[in-house]
Amino acid sequence: MMRKSTFIIMALLLMPLLAHGQNFQEEKVDNSIENDKYRVITNKFGDNWFITAGAGAQVLFGDDDEKGKFGKRISPAINVGVGKWFTPGLGLRLQYSGLNVKGFSYGNGGYIKGKPDSKGLYNEKINYMNLHGDIMFNLTNMFCGYKEDRVYNAIPYLGFGLVHRYNEDVYGFKKLFFGLNLGYINKFRLSKAALNLARTSKSDTTIRNSITCMTKKPF
Repeated sequence: MMRKSTFIIMALLLMPLLAHGQNFQEEKVDNSIENDKYRVITNKFGDNWFITAGAGAQVLFGDDDEKGKFGKRISPAINVGVGKWFTPGLGLRLQYSGLNVKGFSYGNGGYIKGKPDSKGLYNEKINYMNLHGDIMFNLTNMFCGYKEDRVYNAIPYLGFGLVHRYNEDVYGFKKLFFGLNLGYINKFRLSKAALNLARTSKSDTTIRNSITCMTKKPF
């Protein structure tokens, strides 16, 4: 009877140690998963939204634009957008961009301004807006793993949208049409905010460089 009682008491004393060892092993596995920077995780609907606002310069490349001075083809550009990162490497955004672009033409369309020069070349000014949705790929997070305080991120994007021209055109060109957007964002972390240097190419042969400030909740 004494041996049986001793065995039961020793078994009861060992049970907390076994339970403690089991908990430690489970915590160790969880920590290894948490520290895996290559893991792909999703987030709640309200997490990782961002708002962007930017300004920069843009240049129009058209049929006769190279005939004029390059400096006179530079015009201001603005953009405002909202988006969400669904994973550290994949995000979506909706953005408005536009204002006006400047160029040159030998024609007499609705975009010309003033009188032609001695060679018959007119100045052009096209007022427009571009409302587009983009899919964004953070290549740095995809290939190097997620890191919240990383200084630089490379983010190409591809999108479609509607382009609207405000000018009247005597040639009957459409004022509203579909546009293709392709661009590349160089994202630099300054603090909790980020500085984005973006180069954008649109289907209407406009190239724009802009600076955007962005804040977002980290994963």
